Amino acid sequence: MAQTTAFEAPTRPKTKDVMKDEQTPTKVTVKLSPRTMDALNQAAENGGLNRTDTINRAIQVYDYLLKRLDDEKGLTILTEDGRERLFLY
Repeated sequence: MAQTTAFEAPTRPKTKDVMKDEQTPTKVTVKLSPRTMDALNQAAENGGLNRTDTINRAIQVYDYLLKRLDDEKGLTILTEDGRERLFLY
């Protein structure tokens, strides 16, 4: 059976702490679909962060997932009770 590694999101930092380790932020302009914009707004609200910090965090999580998929050739996410499963290969 494959070894699993749990990903635990760090505690939610204050807005000013999200970019703390960055030297100089780069401004980027993107076009988001209405569905993606709704998801961004919902994620920002749920996470208690502004949209910029939510996007920064989402990109970091996406990068982590891609690395895990590359390393492990798959990823499984389970809830504590083991009922919800996501398999990416």
